[in-house]
Amino acid sequence: MTATTVAPAEGLIRWNYVWCALAALAVMVAAIMLGNLWFLNFVHVATSLLWTGIDLFMGFVLGPILRRVDIPVRRESCGG
Repeated sequence: MTATTVAPAEGLIRWNYVWCALAALAVMVAAIMLGNLWFLNFVHVATSLLWTGIDLFMGFVLGPILRRVDIPVRRESCGG
């Protein structure tokens, strides 16, 4: 007989990633408070490129993979 262990369920917030969100907010606030139009445009364009890259990755890489996975496994991976 094989014993299996179940990993504890993670909460809604992953606390070790909070610093990244806080850093992003700090950069945005700094760009606005400095009043430097070049820096504000740079932050705007850089974040839009990151957003577009993540969107393309999700669509072209994860989309075909998830299409092949059974529906119960998809539901389980989404936490629903």
